[in-house]
Amino acid sequence: MAEKLPGAVVGVSFSTSQFYFCKLSASTAVDFEVDLTTAVTQRMIGVIQNDSSSSGDAADVILTGIGKLQYAGAVTQGDAIGTNAEGRGISITEGQGGTTGLFIGAYALQSGTSGGVYTVYVTTPHFATDTG
Repeated sequence: MAEKLPGAVVGVSFSTSQFYFCKLSASTAVDFEVDLTTAVTQRMIGVIQNDSSSSGDAADVILTGIGKLQYAGAVTQGDAIGTNAEGRGISITEGQGGTTGLFIGAYALQSGTSGGVYTVYVTTPHFATDTG
């Protein structure tokens, strides 16, 4: 069973960003507010599963467990997955982080291609250099 972020709300529209990585909002005015990840070095909190269309709408965010993620390129089953600058999943190599600070936020349970939505295991985000 997936662990979800209780009481999560979107800070921006996710109407075209369902199944994307999200992060906690920089705004401290609203608890549990999430926004899209917008850089490959941003630490994600989870993956949004619904297509909330307005700021303040409920957000179905998986923190850990089985969920869906849209890929931004070719991903092979078993790959570690990080975020691209749009919040979509990209294949990254364990140990690739180095000084660039890439985070792993999921592992591929299905191989797939750019634009497709596939089943992944969402994990607690950790640096790609953490191999243990």
